Amino acid sequence: MTAGPTATDGSAARTPLELATARNDRGMQDLLAALGNTAADAARILLDENEPVVICTGFPVNGAPETDGPPGAFALADALRSLGKAVSVASWDQALQIFAKVRGDLSFLQVPVGRDGVGGPASGAVVTIEVCGQCDDGSYRNMRGVDIGACAPRFESVFGMRSIVSVGDGGNEFGMGSAPDSFFRKWRVMRPVSTTECLVPAAVSNYGAYAIIKELERATQRTLLPDPADHLALIRALVAAGCVDGYTGQPTLTVDGEDIAATGRLLEDLDKL
Repeated sequence: MTAGPTATDGSAARTPLELATARNDRGMQDLLAALGNTAADAARILLDENEPVVICTGFPVNGAPETDGPPGAFALADALRSLGKAVSVASWDQALQIFAKVRGDLSFLQVPVGRDGVGGPASGAVVTIEVCGQCDDGSYRNMRGVDIGACAPRFESVFGMRSIVSVGDGGNEFGMGSAPDSFFRKWRVMRPVSTTECLVPAAVSNYGAYAIIKELERATQRTLLPDPADHLALIRALVAAGCVDGYTGQPTLTVDGEDIAATGRLLEDLDKL
């Protein structure tokens, strides 16, 4: 008999989000302990939502979108569309050019970039997956605390300061303003000003999106997770089109430093739950 999926504490996993927070190098297990199974909450919110859903994604690394965020956003968009929801994906122009090469079937919304970027308000129920969040001093900080405001997309100027669901993996993402004060004291991250109805922490933001999809499966008894082989092919296509690893800034077949095979294994483990 083979072993089942393993939780963060080494025991048998009970929830998809326990699998999605399998490492704690940026404090996401701490948030899971504080917040509970918010992936199930996110699934309920999304199922109850009647407005069109806008999934915001894309964290700039030297101007290019990273491989963490878009794959999870596309997978969640596909799941919601399968459930009859109207869905679009929002990002900045360079990112959308890359996304359109890989997923030209999706509807896209463009977000302005840079310190002077101003966009008009947009309607819809906002979901964010790995989106750099504006801090109180107006800066946008990457995982190393460097201000990347000159190239950061201004999601807040278009969608406001609050989402219905936000997924993040480090504390500097849109919606993380809803994390407890204790997290920011311990992990020394500058707090974003944006908040969310439902904050979903994950070791890698894509993984949080997959956990939400698994909870949608549980709630609807529908098969919604992407096929692992097809999803890895999607990530390869995104890298070929211009996406880069968020840790190294290089166009490699890795997501936050992990080989994409880890993504395939997680999807298989989620399917077993």
